[in-house]
Amino acid sequence: MKETIDYTMCSEAGIMNSRNPFKTTNGAVVGTKKYLFFIPVQSTAVYPLFTSMKTHDLFRGVSVQEGLVRLIRNSNSVDELENSLCQLLENNEQCVHVLSDWPTFKFSGLFTKNNLRLIKSRKSWSATILKEKGKAQEFRTFYGR
Repeated sequence: MKETIDYTMCSEAGIMNSRNPFKTTNGAVVGTKKYLFFIPVQSTAVYPLFTSMKTHDLFRGVSVQEGLVRLIRNSNSVDELENSLCQLLENNEQCVHVLSDWPTFKFSGLFTKNNLRLIKSRKSWSATILKEKGKAQEFRTFYGR
């Protein structure tokens, strides 16, 4: 498999969604033509009196980014990669986005164009901020946007 042809990846990203718009989760993003996977590293939620943080450990003994690289290298096909990521993320709808389920898929942002937005309705959306330099353009090219 080849990056930017079979899949694309950004190892530094953040995600917010309509279920909890005051919670930001940092992690990595892997995109295929059918899916957008968000692999969490750390969640931060802001409440009136305190801020909570949770560090996620999905790969034993290695960082999420390193574990993802290993998972991708060990995948023989895009279907195998997609199945592995669906299992890893337990098909959690906040982390596993089936692109055909989202009528609106666009790149946007107020000051930068690094926000990838998936929208079903005004009350159902997900926004991914690609923090790694140059990755937004790579994702745009991969998805033909």
